[in-house]
Amino acid sequence: MNHYIRLFFTLLFAKLKTRVDVFETTEKRFRVMPWDLDLLGHMNNGTYLQVADVARVGWMNQTGILSLMLKKKWGAILGGNIIHYRKSLTLFQQYKVRTKLLGWHDKWVFLEHRFVDQRDRLVCSCLSRAALRDRKAKKWVCMQQLSLDILGKHQLPDLPEKVVRWLEADDHIVQRDSFNKVY
Repeated sequence: MNHYIRLFFTLLFAKLKTRVDVFETTEKRFRVMPWDLDLLGHMNNGTYLQVADVARVGWMNQTGILSLMLKKKWGAILGGNIIHYRKSLTLFQQYKVRTKLLGWHDKWVFLEHRFVDQRDRLVCSCLSRAALRDRKAKKWVCMQQLSLDILGKHQLPDLPEKVVRWLEADDHIVQRDSFNKVY
């Protein structure tokens, strides 16, 4: 339930946020609540992924991708995460999530979510892979189409090495059913 509360407030206050360029990093503030804790008294591992979802929606809103998705009746589908935990967050501790576009290819968009504590120390780093689906046409949205609508004059950078290695690891794990392939 807390996931929906955070999402509700993210969308409610969306009008107050300044629109940013798709390559700018967005920042969203959070606080660890009692329902976020595990039995050891720190934020549950799964909560990080839920918070990354909320931060991703905030990023999509601030960059204009969310309004484009609503206009074109596209849906977003998460294709995977890879996450690394460095420090614990405890009850009522404030933290921020910085979300940044790393790039895209074919149908996948790659984002990085960096969780930092109030002293700006890295707590957790998460890479996410998402795709857009045209619900009317029942097909994947080609990222080249999105780049024309969103990027305009920008040149798309090459995927960072950490994303390339993640895709290579996926190929080894899932073999012929790799997420790297465009379906």
